[in-house]
Amino acid sequence: MKNRKRASVIFPVVMMAILCVTEPADTATVEQPITELSVIADDAVLNVSRYSAIPRATYRILAEDYEFLRDERFKGVVCPDKIMQLPKSLATHAHDDYRLLKAKTVARKNIIYVIIPENVVTRVREAIKMKRKFYIVYTPVDIYGGFPVVKFVEEIEGESTRAETPEKLEGIWRFYPAQKGDAWSIVIGRNVRIIEYEINDVSKNFAKGIQRTRVPGRPDLDKTADFSIFYDKKQITTIEEGFNGRNAPYKKTDIILQEPLKPGTIWKVRVGNEDRERKIIAVNETVTIGIREYTNVIVVKEDASAAGDGGAGFYAATYYFYSADVGFIGCKIDSSFSKDGLRNFNQIDDWFMQRSGGEMR
Repeated sequence: MKNRKRASVIFPVVMMAILCVTEPADTATVEQPITELSVIADDAVLNVSRYSAIPRATYRILAEDYEFLRDERFKGVVCPDKIMQLPKSLATHAHDDYRLLKAKTVARKNIIYVIIPENVVTRVREAIKMKRKFYIVYTPVDIYGGFPVVKFVEEIEGESTRAETPEKLEGIWRFYPAQKGDAWSIVIGRNVRIIEYEINDVSKNFAKGIQRTRVPGRPDLDKTADFSIFYDKKQITTIEEGFNGRNAPYKKTDIILQEPLKPGTIWKVRVGNEDRERKIIAVNETVTIGIREYTNVIVVKEDASAAGDGGAGFYAATYYFYSADVGFIGCKIDSSFSKDGLRNFNQIDDWFMQRSGGEMR
């Protein structure tokens, strides 16, 4: 009877606290009514239409009144820290294949535990590695070590998550966009080699996926590598990590573009054991590959040279093409025994590489 009485008193108080906007606390004590697992900067993700009606809960409520909130659904965001085995004291809340995630609130001052299923462990580990937030729908279940425990219901994904991805931002990001689920291919020569890309994870400053290299008719030469794109306001960097034909690990880092995006911008890249120079030589170009016309294209030139026998020189130029809202669309190459003999990109008809598929949705 006493419990029923307390429930009838506290439930209106709980709902009031959920509906009120509270300021983040300056201290780590659970008595402070800090804004649960979220801050204003995360509203765009948490307020996707599908989740807009789901309320939030303050940290204090999760710590003190979880018993009256079991089976209620809330939304929030945590900063994952460590994945642990589910302790016996919490085993009644989940099956054997669940794990316990130790996390912190967005202010990184208050500890909270999240019971997660096995099928999201990989994504959470990636979030820990990349220091990313984890947006979830959850239900309060218990207390562990003096800190609130909630159970994962589902991950929050949707249009607003996409809105944080690089391709939706202005500037340099537009010339190498990536969305979760994107897939495209780069054909080298006349199907001599095909490089396939697939993006399976995105955030505001990076995208990650798989790069598969195929040699038609030679499946023994196929290989797969991890592929990452890192964005900041001044440059785009890609990293390829995998194992070569001798089964030795390798890592390739490449600076794709550099601000400012105008002719004359120069940066250095490492190709093998050689430092090379890249330079933006044209912007706002219109380029046709096959039947497709690309607009707002940036052209980057990479120079290479080598000394030959008897003092003779050998010069090469590679032209890379990047189209806004599409990305890399192809490259052309030229070589000559003199630097002056190198042709400009618009004088070369053949494409050494060209893109196939993966237009921005």
